[in-house]
Amino acid sequence: MSQPIEDAWHDRAGECAQWAMSLANRVDVWGVYKRWRARGVEQHVATWPWPADRGRLILNTEVCRGHFACPGDGRTIGLHTTATDNTSRWFAIDVDRHENDSEGVDPESNFRAAMAWCRKLRPAGLEPLLEDSNGNGGFHIWVLLNRPAPTEDVFHFIDSLLDDFAALGLQSKPETFPKQARLSEGGFGNWLRLPGKHPKHDHYSRFWNEQVQAWCEGHAGIAMMLSATLNDASLIPEAPPITPQPNERPSASHRHIADRALGRGSIASLRPRDTRNGKGFGIEITVAISEQVEGHAWTKCEPLTVTGTFWLARKDGTVNDRAVAMFVESAGMDANTLRPTDEQAMRPVQAIIALDRTTGELNLAWLRPFHASIDPAESLSRYVAKLPTGLSAGQQRSHHAYVLACHVVHDLGLDDGVATQWLTYWNNQQATPLSHSKLISTIANAHTYGGRGRTQ
Repeated sequence: MSQPIEDAWHDRAGECAQWAMSLANRVDVWGVYKRWRARGVEQHVATWPWPADRGRLILNTEVCRGHFACPGDGRTIGLHTTATDNTSRWFAIDVDRHENDSEGVDPESNFRAAMAWCRKLRPAGLEPLLEDSNGNGGFHIWVLLNRPAPTEDVFHFIDSLLDDFAALGLQSKPETFPKQARLSEGGFGNWLRLPGKHPKHDHYSRFWNEQVQAWCEGHAGIAMMLSATLNDASLIPEAPPITPQPNERPSASHRHIADRALGRGSIASLRPRDTRNGKGFGIEITVAISEQVEGHAWTKCEPLTVTGTFWLARKDGTVNDRAVAMFVESAGMDANTLRPTDEQAMRPVQAIIALDRTTGELNLAWLRPFHASIDPAESLSRYVAKLPTGLSAGQQRSHHAYVLACHVVHDLGLDDGVATQWLTYWNNQQATPLSHSKLISTIANAHTYGGRGRTQ
């Protein structure tokens, strides 16, 4: 890094600090790059100050000046995206490329995608500030606002902006800041490093000048940053009423059969099935579906017949206790003989219907007794209440999200839209929520690999 560029940031640190403070959504906490150890593992970032010092130490121009003038361990900082009243003074897209991304990530693809999103923002009346954040193919797109805007609106706007990431050649959806529609109670949300010197690379931020089609660095780049447009916050559209808030409970509706669906019907037929060696024994069951869940109630649907085979005794002669229990309770089967009785005809059941994407056929995946008083939303609410909340990074957030996703799409057979709502409802109660793209990929993994969701 040339000395003139470093000197420029040092000389103008006071101006930069004032600029940074004008963007601060909160001053009680901020992000910091600092080496420390937790449970024997070295960490490199932290929310500052430590809990014992919160309320005594606050973010101010001196702290920000240190970031720009004397960057280093404990002095390189970032701003949180969300105020305590769930508003945001800015938002950003992190089109990143880290050291471990050397394979399969093209810096030019990142740049082209970043430029494409900048071009999408301008017709909406929003002028972005494009930062080369690490000199290694990583870019930050900043959009600064003239006044705080509802974080929920900001989050949904920026998240929907990136829906074309695959078409732009990226392997995954970039991170957004903010990463959540609102803070969980007592939570801080996420933070993004301020422009300046990179904490690991010998690189100072530079900014794209759209008029001359070139990067500006040093004094010219700093001038661009300080004069970046404060966009009209009223241009951010209101968020659609899709994502539930932490104090709201989503409905457990099912609008169509995707991979799995929840229906109500009656047993049309039961037929014993045997394996060739005579040890395996199963039941082929056909269910006539007449209703599906819509909102909080069962509603009539077009009649549908689905069939599935369930093995009660395996080929090695062992009993499949789970399947036996299901059929004894659901299908009126004799628990001693493992044979169907004469009482199962037209017996009402809940059925989980699965779509075979290879053949396009619908099959019976599971069934259970039907209880007229069932409320899927109440059932899910009780299930989610058993899951932990207030989790941060390193506390198995992904695992618990996966368990919940498996429960919604496998155990209950509800669609991905419902799964997204309930995962978001749970995720918003975490100290550090997972990104929206992580929730979507978790649901996809639940379809691909998932068994049944179980709480601890």
